Amino acid sequence: MTKTKSLILALVVAFGACGGGGAPKSVNSTDDYKKAASYMMDKAFALMTGDDCAKIASDLKSFEADNKALIDSAEAWKKDHPEDDKAMQAELASSMKDKLGGAMGTMMKCGADPTFKEAMKDLKSH
Repeated sequence: MTKTKSLILALVVAFGACGGGGAPKSVNSTDDYKKAASYMMDKAFALMTGDDCAKIASDLKSFEADNKALIDSAEAWKKDHPEDDKAMQAELASSMKDKLGGAMGTMMKCGADPTFKEAMKDLKSH
């Protein structure tokens, strides 16, 4: 698997699926999960702009820390609802290209940067 695909997969694993709307306070339903995942993915991709890989990595780590409760809630829900998670992963695969935008170039450019790799590893751990 290429480094770029691995980085994309890290975000997919971390945030689960695409949907619409803002983030719920916690995840208690499929709709909450979709909203949380969409919010997290949209925000993470929005942070991946520019040329300063260390700053992008720092921003991603801060974003993850600021949203830890939501991430933990989504992870717990996902663990208890593997069938729903699997269906949303399939949905995500078909719409991922629309979400990537400029983040793809940043992931390719920063893929070898140690701080960026560490931030992505942290995201992948979810």
